[in-house]
Amino acid sequence: MRMLVASFIALMAVTAVRGEEPLDRVPSSAGVFAHLRFGDVWNSPFGIDVRKSLGDNLTKASDEFKKNVGMPLEILDTATFCFPNMPQGPGDEQTFMVIVTTVKPYDRDALLPDLREKDAKPVGNMLALKQKFNLQFVSDTMFVVMHDSLKEKFAKGGQADDGKGPVAEALKAAKAKQHFVFALDFSKLPNEILTAAPPEAQPFLPLLKTKSNCFAINLKDREFKITANFTGNDANSTEDAEKSFKLLMTLAGAGLSAGMPSVEKRDAYLVPLLKELKRSVDGVTVNRTGDRLETALTLKADVNLDKVIEGYTKQLGSAGSIANNNNNLRQIGFAMHAYHDAHSTFPPAAICDKKGRPLLSWRVAILPYIEQDALYKQFRLDEPWDSEHNKALINKMPAAYALKDLKPNGKTHYRVFTGPTAVFDLLQSSTIAQIADGSSNTVMVVESADATEWTKPDDIEYDAKLPIEKLLRYVDDKTTVLMCDGSVRSIKKGLGDKTWRMLIERADGNVIPDF
Repeated sequence: MRMLVASFIALMAVTAVRGEEPLDRVPSSAGVFAHLRFGDVWNSPFGIDVRKSLGDNLTKASDEFKKNVGMPLEILDTATFCFPNMPQGPGDEQTFMVIVTTVKPYDRDALLPDLREKDAKPVGNMLALKQKFNLQFVSDTMFVVMHDSLKEKFAKGGQADDGKGPVAEALKAAKAKQHFVFALDFSKLPNEILTAAPPEAQPFLPLLKTKSNCFAINLKDREFKITANFTGNDANSTEDAEKSFKLLMTLAGAGLSAGMPSVEKRDAYLVPLLKELKRSVDGVTVNRTGDRLETALTLKADVNLDKVIEGYTKQLGSAGSIANNNNNLRQIGFAMHAYHDAHSTFPPAAICDKKGRPLLSWRVAILPYIEQDALYKQFRLDEPWDSEHNKALINKMPAAYALKDLKPNGKTHYRVFTGPTAVFDLLQSSTIAQIADGSSNTVMVVESADATEWTKPDDIEYDAKLPIEKLLRYVDDKTTVLMCDGSVRSIKKGLGDKTWRMLIERADGNVIPDF
């Protein structure tokens, strides 16, 4: 009989847990709260349009999500984030909680693979993760990630408080199935925001002095309704908040109008979207009743998504390529200076034999300084780059020499100018002291138009009569260069050969114009 009663109690407990709602764990006194009904958006007409437009890019993003999170993106239903207490200092930025629900059962053994300690086992329904985090398996379709400091209070489910905290209204909106909801406790923000705000921010402080707020987005077909509601401390403070909000909308509309011409020239695909945003901002409604301020605007999402997403994807790819290129050049710059520290000079353009014949590139010489010492030791430094032995190493080109937007094929676009007046020469190179024009004014490595095998001593022989720009690789009318001080610069097309020559020659004594 006792066993039967115990089994019944256990069954009731499991049933209660399985019926738990993710929002039950969020106290109305939370410092920050955000809730997304991802599944509803994913399956909405707008979501379907976006998925079709993204095509292969969505497939890549889904694969990346599954790799990092350990479940398919399409089974995500809701995601809730909160700081039960507003971060106040170092370390507090980790004291958050993420609650996830899925439309289908997730694989417990696959979740968050990179955060798991090797051979870690769950204790009950809780699995300890790295960096003092925990993964709680609430049910087959709900799990929680929380910091150690939250376990005692938040691992048991619902949070009972008076329901009158600063995010209470946001919680109510989330429970009413608004598609996205966000709120934060303005009173817990650093006091300096209010007391030491710059003059341009002063007119908007009344919004930050409200005691509660709720920002929500609801999607119906292909139209977003965006609301922002504030509760002031009294009628007067709410009136000040209304004036602040109206000023904010006026400035937003003016900014959109002023920026439209430049967007038309640079990113024409965004113009229809910005025009719709301008219409929406101009049509915002603002209603104040006592200590409550309610605002709303609608944004139609029926613009040509294909063009918007195609343009954005192109920009995103370009930005990723530029960031990768910058990181590569910084790594090369660090290696050049580490080589200088070890040898009191930058490397020569080539590793040469006793007769002065170039065998291998400077890119091989700096391998030990880009964490590729093992690869460096595989080279026969007394043999040319295309000897039977060394040629086999071309396909082992380090990532630091590869461009993200091009397929790695053992060739690189990172090259130097060589010659008596440049920084590099075949048999010898320069010290920092010999760069009389200043290391921040002298080019070290460029991104050349033509690629070469990374091990081959094949760089650009500098000639004052050369048309420099034709030798460089430009993406979106910009090329990236590494300066001798280790900094990376992006230079627009059209700089002019005269200025380029000043940047290449290390000691010409000319004053370089602003570039």
